[in-house]
Amino acid sequence: MKKYVLLTWLIVFCGLNSWSQIVYEKGYFIKETDERIQCLIKNIDRLYNPSVFKYKTGKDSPDMEACAATVKEFGIDGTSKYVRAVVKIDKSDDAISRLSRDRQPQFNEEILFLKVLVEGGASLYIHRSARNTRFFYKKGDSEIQQLVYKQYMTDDGIATNDEYKKQLFISFQSEPVPIIQNLSYTTSDLKRFFIHLNEKSGAVHMKYENENRFRYNLTLRPGISSANFKVQAPVSFYNTDFEPQQSYRFGIESELVLPFHKNKWGILVEPAYQYFQAEHPASLDRFSTRVNYRSVEFACGIRHYFYLADNSKIFMNSLLVYDFDANSKIQIIRFEEFVTSEFDIKSRGNIAAGIGYKLKDRYSIELRYFTKRDLLGEYNVYEWYAGYHAIAFSFGYTL
Repeated sequence: MKKYVLLTWLIVFCGLNSWSQIVYEKGYFIKETDERIQCLIKNIDRLYNPSVFKYKTGKDSPDMEACAATVKEFGIDGTSKYVRAVVKIDKSDDAISRLSRDRQPQFNEEILFLKVLVEGGASLYIHRSARNTRFFYKKGDSEIQQLVYKQYMTDDGIATNDEYKKQLFISFQSEPVPIIQNLSYTTSDLKRFFIHLNEKSGAVHMKYENENRFRYNLTLRPGISSANFKVQAPVSFYNTDFEPQQSYRFGIESELVLPFHKNKWGILVEPAYQYFQAEHPASLDRFSTRVNYRSVEFACGIRHYFYLADNSKIFMNSLLVYDFDANSKIQIIRFEEFVTSEFDIKSRGNIAAGIGYKLKDRYSIELRYFTKRDLLGEYNVYEWYAGYHAIAFSFGYTL
């Protein structure tokens, strides 16, 4: 059953993903001949700088592709701008596990699309790849150069080549330069620095804001769950199969929405209180099984959104669930209330998949399926097993 449910969820996910494609948006590109073409550009808002982009000349026109060999510049209106540049870029890896012992950058000359962050008398650009992030700058009509920053290994640990501070000081020493010493090699600090430079010098400038930023959502999630419970014992007449039980649950979800791919991906963590209480006759009439199971489920995983409209979207979750029980027990009792066996519940983790709908980034509903959870993992060696699995329906209100 679990395999079929997860397979169905995967098929639905893939189907929605292919159906809910990111739309083409108004933009332009400039050819090698300086001809400006108004068009629709596919805005996939990728994390890394593109080497090619897709566009249409009209809404019903076929998809076409362009690259840096034929395009000098392209942009999406009010969102982003990329310029082609022949630059020397340091190809050193930023990953700590792959840092070199060489302090000097490893420059390669390449033709790249650089993303414009600030454009004016002093301009700032960025290039991101899977290996590293590099910033570039230009003063006036000079050539675009990389701002040099490199971490490298020494016998004493990690050291830093922060030559970019010296570059900025020399290039703009005649300008009212803000303090450089504490300037970090980050988008926010460098953008603030270049905007300040342009404002103090009176230069006309344009800053390109990424409409997608890290977003944090805190959501209250009351709901109802329907759970099945089954006890299997080494002696068959203790076996008990409970009828589905409905109960209330309450969770608080923390979600970090990632600032790329149009804010379509999120990381979420949700602690939720749930319970299952029931008593049911075992195989022989003189025995029954009593369950008192209360726990806090700690679910963490990823979420993917599919936009239907500006204020309307579907989402799907993939989650790992860790369960922390609260003095929960399973008891085998006689009808005269004599307890013959008692087991402390020590549950094992499981996985969950959910699908939901969110309106106006405020109200949401979700149907979540939990795979079977073993509540007597410590007793499996004695051939005792308690299987619990549930389906939960939750309402959400984002603060």
